[in-house]
Amino acid sequence: HLTLFPKTLKMLTTQFRRYFSKVFFDIKIGDTSQGRIVMELFKDTCPKTTANFLNIAKGYKVSSGKELSYKNSIFHRIIPGFMCQGGDIINHDGTGSISIYGT
Repeated sequence: HLTLFPKTLKMLTTQFRRYFSKVFFDIKIGDTSQGRIVMELFKDTCPKTTANFLNIAKGYKVSSGKELSYKNSIFHRIIPGFMCQGGDIINHDGTGSISIYGT
């Protein structure tokens, strides 16, 4: 049995945030909510990838004024019971690529 005191819990929470981030997507099919996907990102292992994903998830304005965002993007590939693939906010078919660092 482990008991965490508030100060220790606050320290562990701060430490946790330094290395991990969570982001969620609320999923809809048409106008019907299908639930939420929660993703845990590992900042210590891949900091640039994590920063890119988090910024696009929040909405990121590039120098041209265009916003990069996953909002209203689609899953272009779904294998039932296994996985879904999306995030192509350029071509919407898995062939487009862009990041906050450039193309």
